[in-house]
Amino acid sequence: MKIMTTIEKVIYLRKKYKISQEELVRGKVARSYLAMVETGTKPLGKNLLNIIVENFNLIFEERGIDKRITKEELLKTKEEQITEFCNKYLELLNNDLTEKEFENYRKDIEEVFFNEYSPRNKTRMFKKIAEIFYNNFEYNLAKNYYLRTINDTIQTKDYDSLSEILSNLTRIYNIIEEYSEFLDLQVLLTNHINYLNFDEKLKVLFNFILLYMKTENYEKALEFILTLKKDIYAPEDEFELEILRAECLINLNKKKEANSIYRGLLIKFSNTNQKLICNSKLALLAIDSGDNIKLKYYLRKAKILLKTIEEENTLTDPHVLDSIMNFAEIYRVVNSAKDAISHYEFVLKLCNESLSNESIAIKAKVIKSLLSLYGGQDFKKVKELEKIYFDSLIHYANHAVLNADFIDFYYRNNHFYEVERFLKIFK
Repeated sequence: MKIMTTIEKVIYLRKKYKISQEELVRGKVARSYLAMVETGTKPLGKNLLNIIVENFNLIFEERGIDKRITKEELLKTKEEQITEFCNKYLELLNNDLTEKEFENYRKDIEEVFFNEYSPRNKTRMFKKIAEIFYNNFEYNLAKNYYLRTINDTIQTKDYDSLSEILSNLTRIYNIIEEYSEFLDLQVLLTNHINYLNFDEKLKVLFNFILLYMKTENYEKALEFILTLKKDIYAPEDEFELEILRAECLINLNKKKEANSIYRGLLIKFSNTNQKLICNSKLALLAIDSGDNIKLKYYLRKAKILLKTIEEENTLTDPHVLDSIMNFAEIYRVVNSAKDAISHYEFVLKLCNESLSNESIAIKAKVIKSLLSLYGGQDFKKVKELEKIYFDSLIHYANHAVLNADFIDFYYRNNHFYEVERFLKIFK
């Protein structure tokens, strides 16, 4: 779609329908006057506008052309046209689309914003495109479209959109495990975060904490945790922050302080999911300290809590998944491969049921662990893992690592045809 000024529309219609300047004015004004208007040396007055509209419609009628124009249509500004275009395409993008339809619409949108400057409308459209890519696990494409809106939202002070974009962007960086861009982005946005609406600011800062932890910058993560603690009121947010604070302290070799945090949370919070989380963390600390009595105690507590959680049907809570993963790791460390496998398989089942984008990284970790634990007798199970991999993890940033894990399993178990097949797929 071409966005045009009023004069550009007049010239476009004349050329499209092969109407000369002489024909269009029909002697009501001098042809030279219309020529000067079209070249921009004279303004388009109300009288000439009326003549142009009237004569266009007369010519269309005389030639049997099924078209009519109005003054309102000709006078629409570029911004009004772009807004109409965006409203139309947002409606189209909200439908169930084929891949081809989506690509065609995306190209139309790109063409408009390549030629025209409309930051608010560009933000609306690129946010929608990013959302579609995100929901289809195309994280890098989603990230690129979100990034292309950042400067526009800052310039227009559209902090509601900036909140949503940052929240989704930081979530994507966590999923695809790409941290260098995040660090640059965080520096760029330092002065703008305080303008975000409260709820979105919390989400963004939570994600900043997670990303700093993943880059092993635990001191910086603790700074953000302390900043957030001043603003939060919801008990669940307090619990979340304390869990993250304890994890940072563990990585800074302050395990006694972390132990105190977990024990304090067990006393303060009665929610079953939260108790399971704390027990899993305390069990990991017990392994680290070599305290088998405490380890057995926390594992017993975990079995009881997990049974209650199953009855409450809250198994897909991200923290519960994380806790079950912790127990799988514990069983692995204590050489109980059978229990480790059953816990990993349980997490994978829950991830498949939840269908959340955040489950991608968990699935990848589970598959990696299962491939290292499975033996030759588990060939069918590995083929099931392969299906999950190709269905939902092929766009995962570190999928090359999983390729190597599959190849390693097949090679260890003498399935050389499968090794060759994987090498051909990813060469």
